[in-house]
Amino acid sequence: MRLLYLYGEEITGRKAREIHTLNRVLSLARCGIEVTLVTAYDHSEITAKSELLTMSGGNLSGIEFHSFSRQWKIGGVPIKSSAHFYHQVGEWIKKQNSFDVVYGIHLKAAAFIKKSFPKLPFVFESHEVFSDAFDSRSWRYRKLCTQEQAVYQKVDAVVSTSHYLLTQIEKSFSIPKSRLVSPNCAEACFFEWDLERADSKELLYLGSFQHWKGVSNAIQAMKLLPDFHLTIVGGNDREIEALRNEAPVNVRFLGFLPHDQVQAVMERASIALIPNRLTPMNSLQTFPMKLVEYAAAGKKIVTTDLPILKELRPGDWCSRVPADQPEAIARAVKEQALKVQDRLEIRAWAKSFQWGPQAERIHLFIAELLILLKK
Repeated sequence: MRLLYLYGEEITGRKAREIHTLNRVLSLARCGIEVTLVTAYDHSEITAKSELLTMSGGNLSGIEFHSFSRQWKIGGVPIKSSAHFYHQVGEWIKKQNSFDVVYGIHLKAAAFIKKSFPKLPFVFESHEVFSDAFDSRSWRYRKLCTQEQAVYQKVDAVVSTSHYLLTQIEKSFSIPKSRLVSPNCAEACFFEWDLERADSKELLYLGSFQHWKGVSNAIQAMKLLPDFHLTIVGGNDREIEALRNEAPVNVRFLGFLPHDQVQAVMERASIALIPNRLTPMNSLQTFPMKLVEYAAAGKKIVTTDLPILKELRPGDWCSRVPADQPEAIARAVKEQALKVQDRLEIRAWAKSFQWGPQAERIHLFIAELLILLKK
């Protein structure tokens, strides 16, 4: 099977959707699919290939790489243009031996393929309802609703990261009958990290600083936890400075760290925080990849009570608290710190979320889809 994974952005090494995409590509190749990954590029040293070389230990068997620029000039002014990117991709596809299927997570990628190559099957992997990021009365909401409905009517199959998300999509759009739920997963390295180095007073937040991530709630909770220390990994300089002004002395910011440096920080932490807010609505639909990564590393967790947790059913090592209540976070941290927890038990729960088995399920799903489409 020849699969084209079409990713219409540059790879920066910093975004969760990039890490997800690279892991998906790597795991699909390892289960026997010939994968061609097409991305945008911006002349930086970071590329999909360089990132995957690090993640894979140097084994990129079964993967080909191509990239095209989004850079375009209007009146001598450089801008990024998705239309320019997809035009180049289209001309390139015409020169290739036929792919069996195209896979992607971008609405524009799906719309482009089904318009330019309507007979080429497209499997759309959904992570959220994009329009739900905006007020239902806004023009952005209406525009994205129209785009999403057009894509769901034309694609051949949908892969959703959770049953909860799939039900939200079904409420809003007409979607193809071929559907699969395949969750986000934890990389193999998390399952190998040391469980014995955890310090009961060390807390961790690892991730981006988007408003809905609720990082400020974790910081406010630390004012009620003077005996604990919180290490925050992520964010850029501007975002860190904005939060540093409100942070007590028991909070430290490390900024963005590469994987090999994250290990030491995560191993030392005993409890990890997921202080998400519940707005906008699409924030409830994204799969909490950090939940399974923390669990794979044997961390106890304090998280906002997200709807998807009913589906994931973590153990009592995972405390659920109301959104936007720093005092509830502080209370749950104290309770978890007193628990004697078998960290191997936490890790065992996370073993359900591994890239290899999920890739095998997707491989079978696509194979059956292609048989159906030929009938």
